[in-house]
Amino acid sequence: LEIITLHYEANAYDLALKYIEQSEKLSKNIKFDKGLAQTLYLKALIYSKKEEHEKAVGYYTESKRLYTVFNDTLNIAKINSKLGVTKIKAGDYKAGIIDALSGIQQLENKKLDHDLAYAYRNLENVYQYTNALDDAIVYYLKGLEKDKTLADTNGIIISSKNLGDLYSKKQEFKEAVNYYTSALEFVKRTDTTLRAAILPKLGGAYVKTKRYALARRTLKEGEKLNRSIKNDLGILISLNNLGTLNYDTNNYEAA
Repeated sequence: LEIITLHYEANAYDLALKYIEQSEKLSKNIKFDKGLAQTLYLKALIYSKKEEHEKAVGYYTESKRLYTVFNDTLNIAKINSKLGVTKIKAGDYKAGIIDALSGIQQLENKKLDHDLAYAYRNLENVYQYTNALDDAIVYYLKGLEKDKTLADTNGIIISSKNLGDLYSKKQEFKEAVNYYTSALEFVKRTDTTLRAAILPKLGGAYVKTKRYALARRTLKEGEKLNRSIKNDLGILISLNNLGTLNYDTNNYEAA
């Protein structure tokens, strides 16, 4: 199982599946059901990553059935949170939400911060995907608190940036500015990619809050960074927001 996990973490999914088939066959032959439950769980994780969601649902469900026999409530909680999100991606929204929320409640009861941070992020992505922005914000905020508790810098950056995106969608640009700037506080000056992802959106939020001088500096820096890494989307966002800025400030020739 350790070899499978290493290949999974290295994103070598097809190679991991080859080892899983061997492990699954061996576990069945020697009737090692606990090993089989873990193997099926890993198999579900991989198919989920490969976006073969119906297969993933089947393997999560079978793994959960085995863990239920052992009354292993910890692993059942972990599976429920992932199973719920996978069901939603497979098209079964109603059942998926029930499983996901059940898993989160179980993880909260057990105070499993690492698993909760992951579960919150999964659910918040689902809510954002379905445009349930207020629900997404609730779970992003919960996730951000867990990220801070765990001192997870990358998690703090991702959660803060995503909250900025959500508040921008809701046209609440002052809140968006707060979360984008909070994200930048944790980004190293040398991390061009992350700064390039945040600055054009922060600059756009500055435009909407009429902080024009700050918006121009931020957008120019964002455009420069995105050009340096040849990120066409980042360049486009920067230029579009600069166009809006020039229009709002009556600089029509530049717009």
